[in-house]
Amino acid sequence: RREIDTIDKAIIEKLSERLQAVQKIGEYKKQHNITVQDPNREAKLYIKLNQLSQEHQVPLELVTHIYDYIMNHSRGMQE
Repeated sequence: RREIDTIDKAIIEKLSERLQAVQKIGEYKKQHNITVQDPNREAKLYIKLNQLSQEHQVPLELVTHIYDYIMNHSRGMQE
């Protein structure tokens, strides 16, 4: 259980870092009139996630579900 608790803490810390980066990117996009959603960037991300899920033997469906939620939340933060 301690190992899982440590991993969960690391996940939350990294998610916090990601959200801070998303906020900075959103501010930049607003200042430069850049659209929030970048389909090319998202397509490349999902290709990379597919590769990572295979490398680390994590079900792609799980990774995709998690990142769909993260990406939707990130877009909402940038609007």
